[in-house]
Amino acid sequence: MIYLFNSAYRALYTRNVLNTLFIPQGGTNEYRYTVQLSIAPDSYETLKNSPSGTPVVIVFIDRFAKTGYRYHPLRLATLVKPREDAGRLYFRVRLGDFVAPRDSEAFNRDIVKCLGSMGLPSLKDNDPYRMDDGYYAIEAGRLFARTPDFLWGEDGWRRTVDELRQTQAFGGPVNFVATSHKDDIEKKEFLFLRCDIRRKSTDSRGILPRLRNDRAVFDLIRGARYEFLLSYCYPSQQDNPTHTGIIEGEFGENLRTFGSSAVNVDSSSNSVALPFATKRHLEDYEDGVTFKFRSNQSGYQLIGPDSRLSFEFKESRLFWLQLGIVLLLFSLLTAFIGLDLSRISPLTASAAAKAVWPKFVAGFLQAGVLFWMFRLVGKKFL
Repeated sequence: MIYLFNSAYRALYTRNVLNTLFIPQGGTNEYRYTVQLSIAPDSYETLKNSPSGTPVVIVFIDRFAKTGYRYHPLRLATLVKPREDAGRLYFRVRLGDFVAPRDSEAFNRDIVKCLGSMGLPSLKDNDPYRMDDGYYAIEAGRLFARTPDFLWGEDGWRRTVDELRQTQAFGGPVNFVATSHKDDIEKKEFLFLRCDIRRKSTDSRGILPRLRNDRAVFDLIRGARYEFLLSYCYPSQQDNPTHTGIIEGEFGENLRTFGSSAVNVDSSSNSVALPFATKRHLEDYEDGVTFKFRSNQSGYQLIGPDSRLSFEFKESRLFWLQLGIVLLLFSLLTAFIGLDLSRISPLTASAAAKAVWPKFVAGFLQAGVLFWMFRLVGKKFL
């Protein structure tokens, strides 16, 4: 198993933690590490050449815990593809189930025991701002074999969020965030968001994406209705009930919403549905959605995930069935329109079939050419 660590040392890494907690199951996310600083020399080749499908776990490190570094597993995953570029190793993973230990103290003891001798990041000289604190990508044995010791799925997500909201990196109790510089303190709020995409009027299970060029893509049907199920935790509201915010969906040209594309964040936690549909007549066969966040408090910045969800649009099975029937009827009509029954002698079914057959084949090919032409030209509006 590959352990990928993130300590939210910079704003980019903080956002990546939020993305890890946001992306639907089966989605992909990428984690990057400086080779000279964050990768052990004796494990560099192994990590660089790790095969697709290798188990992965994403772990957040709280640098500012009172007892030294504390480790919070966020999510299990599988490796899609590692790559190296400009002195960095990039790990693109396909995200799986959320996970949180039932006993955080026991998990922290276990991870130190298992990975401590392999360069596990740890507090050095009582300075949580040091960058040379250990290796942030480590291959080691699995710590998650005893499944009863952990919370999974939604329960795991909620336990993780409850613990992260108390860390300094994600605001603590007063929503002040310390970044990598000791004197750089900004007034920020965080929104922990989890997303699923469901087809309306079908079962309640989320849609799983497929991989295309090592990235996750959701297949949506043209003209069909869907909804985002957005579950959030807004710690500021719990600390101060007057705090509210807004989640704004930025939808592409090939998608439409029913009413507002915004969701009011007016409680400490909630789960809301944001319905949308794919347009029947498309400008393109690819599109996506990104969510933006806004605090209603003057002087505050509301920070949430910035991962884009990508879609490809497909025709439904019913469409292809109807198309097959239409092509068949068009071909039959074409064959019979040009058929002169007076030339068939004797006028029997077999003789008629022999006369119709070449015209039917030509009609079918003609129907196919017409369909191909319409697919190339598309629907044009004046």
